[in-house]
Amino acid sequence: MTQLNKGLQEYVLQQALHIPWLDKLTFTEINKLNKKHTGNNDTMFLNVEFPSFPNPVLFSLPTSETKALLESSHDADSSVGVHLRRDPELNYENPSETKNLKLAKYYHLFVDPDLVPSAKDRKRILHIISRPPLQELDPPEKLLLWQFRYFLTKERKGFVKFMKCIDWNSKKESNEALRVVKKWENIGTDDGLELLSAAFAGATEPRRFAVQALRRVNDEELSSILLQVVQALRYESNMKDSELADFLLSRSLQSFELTNNLHWYLTVEKDDDRHGAAFSALHAVFLKSLEAQQPAYVKRISKQQELMKCLADLYMDVKQSEKDR
Repeated sequence: MTQLNKGLQEYVLQQALHIPWLDKLTFTEINKLNKKHTGNNDTMFLNVEFPSFPNPVLFSLPTSETKALLESSHDADSSVGVHLRRDPELNYENPSETKNLKLAKYYHLFVDPDLVPSAKDRKRILHIISRPPLQELDPPEKLLLWQFRYFLTKERKGFVKFMKCIDWNSKKESNEALRVVKKWENIGTDDGLELLSAAFAGATEPRRFAVQALRRVNDEELSSILLQVVQALRYESNMKDSELADFLLSRSLQSFELTNNLHWYLTVEKDDDRHGAAFSALHAVFLKSLEAQQPAYVKRISKQQELMKCLADLYMDVKQSEKDR
């Protein structure tokens, strides 16, 4: 079935030859195979049709300067008989750069709080701050933000970028960073979600700032981002005893909408191959707290589970029926 689905995808993307008379026979056989495959097991299937686009989606567009540079370099290599080979370690961490960054940071550990960057450095700092969240910082950029960290406190959007330039395994560096961040304004929800991402996996202090930001939002806003927050639990060093988990459990008990959403999100995450056991343990703690403090919520969730079971049984009855559906 996997190979069949792959072939169908190529057909939809116009990557396979379309022959009308042959396509009709092929899809008839495909439907027979699908019925045979789905009729011999208890698994439920949901077919979702995504929107299709007549033209390919363009994710990035090289500029004319970049394109000309690549073409000229390729022509130069070809003229001298040079064959390009990709370096498999190109994107790996460079130990020399890492060590140099640590030494340079230690050198700038004690700086004047009133130190102001030059016009050139200020422009570089503002450019770094305005870049997309997924774009990583290189060692010189981290050093620049570290050197002018007190100046950076004037830029609200620079908070997460500053947190990314910190080595949280270094006690001296993390202690200095915590002294600096006290000068920042309260961060927003968007910055809080970024601090809960995989980039800060296991980093206690940045994730604590994220939880503080979540405490300031109302139930409606929290409900809209609850799925992302629940999925961020997998990046906690200890999910069961994490501050984020404690916040979710205590806050959800104050609203049935939050309780309901948290219950089903945790239920889905329990099937995760890697973190399923941790989510199951957290879900058990959640249900125990719910029974003790909000028994009415437990009854409403139980009714939903009964409804789902009825729908699943109805689906299996229709699936096993030989009548024309």
